[in-house]
Amino acid sequence: MISFSPILAQDAPPDIRDVIAPEAPPNYLLMAVVGLCGLLFLAAITMLIVMILRSQARKRAELTPGAIARKRLEALRARAAEMPPNSFSLGVSEALKDYLNGRFGDAFRFETSEEFLERVSGMAAGRLPEKIGAGVAKFVTLSDEIKFGRPPDAEARKAPLLELALEIVNHVPPPPPPLPRRPAAGGAGKRPGRGAKRGAPTRKG
Repeated sequence: MISFSPILAQDAPPDIRDVIAPEAPPNYLLMAVVGLCGLLFLAAITMLIVMILRSQARKRAELTPGAIARKRLEALRARAAEMPPNSFSLGVSEALKDYLNGRFGDAFRFETSEEFLERVSGMAAGRLPEKIGAGVAKFVTLSDEIKFGRPPDAEARKAPLLELALEIVNHVPPPPPPLPRRPAAGGAGKRPGRGAKRGAPTRKG
């Protein structure tokens, strides 16, 4: 009778390769594609932010008194042939007065021409250069001649009036930048602390 050894009868130990699967090598191509997509996404976000900031800056520039005045004057230039000299002169005068009102914060449009001339001559040495002040005075005189004098060559005076208004708008110095805020000197007054002594109440009689 043949007998087998119990040690030989046991199953062979499992192969370690059957239990733990071999690790796949890293996919460098996939990692590169994911990284490139991330960079492209960040670049797109940055470009979008830059475009929004530029658009807002462009809108702010379009709302300046100078830009508004130039737009109005160019619109009057396009309609100059079909407008009578009186209406054309009034439109150019209103555009220039509104510009000076917005630039210097003065209600020029609510003054008569004489008051306007007097104030311009007074402010020329201060906020306006002398050449610009003289140009404004010349403009008001020419505009009044067209509106009230009705000269025979009023039609030929429309173009010089418009060019003079544009020259004034283009050569007025820009407003100075706002000054930085400074902290108030000394600060607020100090309140007495909790430990401050108060006068003892006096008893009567």
